[in-house]
Amino acid sequence: MTTLGISHKKIEIYTNLKEGADQIVTTYHKNGNPSKEVNSIKNITKEYYQNGKLKIEIIDSKATTKYDPEGKLTEKWYITEKGNCRELYDKGVITQKTCEDRSIKETTVSYYKDGKLVETKKL
Repeated sequence: MTTLGISHKKIEIYTNLKEGADQIVTTYHKNGNPSKEVNSIKNITKEYYQNGKLKIEIIDSKATTKYDPEGKLTEKWYITEKGNCRELYDKGVITQKTCEDRSIKETTVSYYKDGKLVETKKL
């Protein structure tokens, strides 16, 4: 492993891996907390608020998770075998889930209250 460090950016290169999929690049906020981490080894990108809490995580362009500045979950988006799904959260508690099923060209929307399923509609 080779580490090249500057106060606002760090690049880790792993020489035993395939070129292009061999590094972790981290940039920092002025306060020293991480701002963004791009991990080409695991194909994960993370962005952070200045307070150090995770803001967004993108995994392999197939799943995205977003958080508010206090670290509470606000939204998830992901790909399933049938299509895309999106979940909405209020202070970390699920409020709505929308999933498409491309095989039957149908979308299902589920509504939640206090994290419990209350209604499901097919569109």
